Amino acid sequence: MPSSTYPTLDELLTLSTISVEAAANLLGISRQAAYNAARRGELPVIEVGRRIRIKARPLYVLLTDTATNDVAE
Repeated sequence: MPSSTYPTLDELLTLSTISVEAAANLLGISRQAAYNAARRGELPVIEVGRRIRIKARPLYVLLTDTATNDVAE
């Protein structure tokens, strides 16, 4: 996937991890806000050295649960 192309919500199910920038795009927040959320443990991450990747499937669940809850309220 080219770095300028972000996955869609449905594509998360086919991926293991995504970049913090791609997660920020899906969440509608800034890149820095996503890094801060990852460091606070608010996003499901894998850290390898200094590199942070967001776990795709848990992020999908987080996003779809939030969407379901918003509709139900």
